[in-house]
Amino acid sequence: MNIAEQYKEVNPKFYCFPLVKTVIGFRFANLLDAVTFNNLVQQFTFKGDIKLVSKEEKKNLGLGS
Repeated sequence: MNIAEQYKEVNPKFYCFPLVKTVIGFRFANLLDAVTFNNLVQQFTFKGDIKLVSKEEKKNLGLGS
């Protein structure tokens, strides 16, 4: 899941992940913390097709063709 696509800025110090049945929110004490966390979300979020990665991992392990 690409969480960066779900991560939304409500205001400069409040971000959230709106999910199907809930919302996870982060309120930061200062702007630097908010920007830093946003950068980390963008940097470390998996971007790609999970199904393709799964097939490639199985192939690397000798479990698939």
